[in-house]
Parts: sequence; C-alpha cells; structure tokens
Amino acid sequence: MVYNTGITFDEALSKCIGEFGRGQRRVVGLTSAFWLANGFVFLVWVFMSKDPVAGLSWECSDPSDTACNAVWRSSKPAEGFCMLSSIQWHWTSRGESQRKALL
Repeated sequence: MVYNTGITFDEALSKCIGEFGRGQRRVVGLTSAFWLANGFVFLVWVFMSKDPVAGLSWECSDPSDTACNAVWRSSKPAEGFCMLSSIQWHWTSRGESQRKALL
C-alpha cells in the first residue's frame, strides 16, 4: 500500500521561498561577523577589567603570617601572590566581584 504524503517541508520552502542564495549567505556572514566582534569585546572586558589580586579581594587566613602580610601590604601584591600556598589566603569578596562584573 502506497500513501501519497504530498509535499515535504523542504520542498515547500524551496518552492515558495527559493534556494539558499548569495543574498542569504551575505546576510548570514555579516551577522556572524557582527557577533564575533561583540564576543571578542565582551571577553576582553571580562578578563582584563579587574584584577582581584591587585584589588586586594583576598586576605591572609592567619593574621600573624608574616610572609602573607608582607605580600598583602606590598605595592605590587601580584608579584608575591603566586608564591603563597592556598591555605595562607582566602577570597573576601567573591560574590561582590561577580556582581560588579555583571553591572
């Protein structure tokens, strides 16, 4: 038994609208280029706008730790920050920095 299913969706689009031509490709290309540029600007803004180490969004876990306090009080804390172990410090404004990034 053979059923007549009529016209398919792809056939209907080709018949009424036409094939995907040069004009449609140009629109897609220009739109994609616009969004790529916006994505690049957004990534630059997110990853280069705030330095949590230099902004002192962290503090020493033990107030009597002289090495950690020396890094925190230095004029360039980012230089010595990587030498500290992860138990010597903790973030103080994790949520605040995320909220500022969204504004």
